[in-house]
Amino acid sequence: TEIYTLSLHDALPISSDSCQIVSITGPPGFGKSAVAIQVGHELIAQGKTNVYYVSLRSLTSLNAMVNSLLGALQILAGRQPIQQARHCLRTLTKHSVIILDNAEDMLLPQVKDEFCNFIGTVAQTASHVKILITSRQSITFISVEMFELRLDSLCPDHAKELLLTLESKVSEEDAEQLANHCGGVPLVLRTTAALLAKGVDAKALIHEFQMSPVSTLKSFSLNSLSHEHQLFNCLRICFSRLDHDQQVAMISLAVFPTTFTLADAHFLLKDLSDFKLGILLQNLVDNSMLQFDHLLKQYYVHSIIQSFCHDRVNQEEDLYPIYQSARKVFNIHYLGKLKEFYAVFLSQDCCQAVQLFLINRLNIRQALKDSVTDPDLDKMCIDTAVEVTPFLAKVFRKEKFLSVFGMFTEACKASDDKKRYSDCLTSEAYCILSHCACHLPCPPAVARFKEADKIQKEIKDDSSLVRAFCLSKLGRCFGQQKDLREALPRLNEAIEIRKQHKDRIFVAVGYKDLGGKLNRLV
Repeated sequence: TEIYTLSLHDALPISSDSCQIVSITGPPGFGKSAVAIQVGHELIAQGKTNVYYVSLRSLTSLNAMVNSLLGALQILAGRQPIQQARHCLRTLTKHSVIILDNAEDMLLPQVKDEFCNFIGTVAQTASHVKILITSRQSITFISVEMFELRLDSLCPDHAKELLLTLESKVSEEDAEQLANHCGGVPLVLRTTAALLAKGVDAKALIHEFQMSPVSTLKSFSLNSLSHEHQLFNCLRICFSRLDHDQQVAMISLAVFPTTFTLADAHFLLKDLSDFKLGILLQNLVDNSMLQFDHLLKQYYVHSIIQSFCHDRVNQEEDLYPIYQSARKVFNIHYLGKLKEFYAVFLSQDCCQAVQLFLINRLNIRQALKDSVTDPDLDKMCIDTAVEVTPFLAKVFRKEKFLSVFGMFTEACKASDDKKRYSDCLTSEAYCILSHCACHLPCPPAVARFKEADKIQKEIKDDSSLVRAFCLSKLGRCFGQQKDLREALPRLNEAIEIRKQHKDRIFVAVGYKDLGGKLNRLV
């Protein structure tokens, strides 16, 4: 709590003469109540303000709310509690702050207007009263001055610090990993600390998170936790209060592994105009299901909420096809983007291509990973990756490249697709060769080129661009080994294939490989 509320009293204009209402919004478990209560304690400690706390959880009528409010004021409710509460607040003579905690149930359609009218009236007429509202749903008052604080998750350092504060026996390294798996969400961090305190092994818990984050988070619904502290249950309530279009959008946007812009979201929700899409995304932000970075102008689905959405997809039959359709559209889109960036790379603006890739790299990696397991997209995925190999070898680290193509080679091997298997071997060999600083070519690269060459001969692949690629680079390897008899025929054949395809750029590359090898032999 202290991590969140450090200097928070100074940041919130709760003592400002002009600001009548402060709202704290955020997803379940992000610490809204903790922040409000801590601010209340700080105000009490200063001795200038009376603070009254009212929990609105599960209250769904204005009468129930004002009865609780009058109880906090230590006033016996009469026959007309709403008018009585207004009068009591209007006649307070000492500066007072009313904390209305967990107000989301008062924002349901059947009671929202009454609640907002009551709060607005109090803010306008009770000159000594300020109202601090916490809610999962954003609330706006046009007629009075208000301030909204949207809580985000804790940064990695603060999340680790909180976990170590709650459970000091966990090692620094384990605390760092667990804080990351908890997504910086205070409720998840506190639950994790409680499990560790009960004797659960930290490394075993880390392993569970790595194996299945969704099932691990769902297992946090411990019998010892109250219903409102079971995160997935709270998220289920939030999700159920979205309308159908919002639920569809939320499930679709959960395919993004990282931040996205309104333009990025448009290809998934293409039936909406920019204006309507912007309103839809803002509604999801206002319902704390989607986060928005005002500085970068980017949206993102928090990892915990994303895990919840994935679980909903598996739990509700009508959501599964929506997610699968969005996932397919996402994968096709970013495979297409990869080809676009490669075209830019082959032009005179390779730096721009690299920048575009870096901006979209997590989405592209996700598309490559998902598509290879999709029977409708696996061949397209492998063919695209092979086609843009020179680009991927530049923008991926060697280990990442080989990890990605390792999935492809295994898939081709399992399906006995010799053509694509040899293509992937050629790509892997090229990556190893391009990262090699040795005087002679690396044996792993040569071995892959030779295996690919052998398969291509067997299946009579004598005219594809990948065949030309394999011949050119294998010829280059033989040239480095000063084996002219093996090098020259391959280099010349590669050039001829590329000429047939009218591939001017790689014809030039072929001549470069040929000239380089002849130069080494001189």
